[in-house]
Amino acid sequence: MSRFSNVPERTGAQARCARERPLPASMARVRKPMGRGELILTTRFRNLDDVWDLRTVHIVSPKIEVLTCFLFPEPDRALPVYGMELVMLGRRPVIGVADLVDLNAGGSAGRNLLADAHRHFPSLPASDDMPEWFAECRSGSEFFMRPDEVTALEALAEVHHHLVDGLLALPAETPAADPQAHGAAIADYKHHHRIHSPGLPLMNSLFGADWTDRYMDEHLFA
Repeated sequence: MSRFSNVPERTGAQARCARERPLPASMARVRKPMGRGELILTTRFRNLDDVWDLRTVHIVSPKIEVLTCFLFPEPDRALPVYGMELVMLGRRPVIGVADLVDLNAGGSAGRNLLADAHRHFPSLPASDDMPEWFAECRSGSEFFMRPDEVTALEALAEVHHHLVDGLLALPAETPAADPQAHGAAIADYKHHHRIHSPGLPLMNSLFGADWTDRYMDEHLFA
């Protein structure tokens, strides 16, 4: 049973214009028999307001649920990148992350939105037991938790909506200080997540390395 099935649909609901970006059927929805049930991987890409590239991945099976979301701005806009992940093993919460990183030189919008979210959600558990690869790319103001209760992940899903709505309300017309450098920084961010993605062993095991490489390189982190 999915605890977060409504989150992808709600994400970006405040956008004035949302356009689906078609994906190959072999990537958009994949089903895999798993013992007494099945695993379903659903990927959805949308363009929001001609500014944001929204990418969501939802994996659901009897034994695991993973929801991943990225929002990448157009490189010529002075906007942060956003990443979120919620992970459950059976009924046990494992990890929750939500972060905004200002990659545009001199940018502070992400830091400001995170500060506002921490004021609105002051009592969420926090952990400093983070992997080194994430510590290398985090904002320093992120939400990072290894909670004992599912309710904490459910609350982080509400933080997620709060942050995405805040992003969509930002003045998108502000130009990036250096669009080329900003684009390169976004590409580096994607590559860092691509090579360190904690889901890689699971994906390789389920779908094979060739399929996983195409999925990661040509779609999720393209």
